[in-house]
Amino acid sequence: MTLARMIRLNKLPDVPELSRKGSLREMEAGDVKQVAALYTRFMERYGMVPVMTEEDVKHQFLSGLGRGDRPPGVWKGRREGQVVWAYVVEVGYILF
Repeated sequence: MTLARMIRLNKLPDVPELSRKGSLREMEAGDVKQVAALYTRFMERYGMVPVMTEEDVKHQFLSGLGRGDRPPGVWKGRREGQVVWAYVVEVGYILF
């Protein structure tokens, strides 16, 4: 396979597919309760799953955000020291 073909086949879209369904934004501390509920509901379909409390969700998804701010509405980029990127899709007041 040529390099040009490999790049063409593996190219990611400039705008994430999820942002077309609603407002894609970075997860915030206020989203922890809804994210934990969505996680629990999703994992019910499996026989053996890790059980995560709201504190666990907060630790897993919000503890590695790094330092500094990003401009609002920007989904690309990183903060200094950032190792975790957690996003939610907001449709009205409901997270998906």
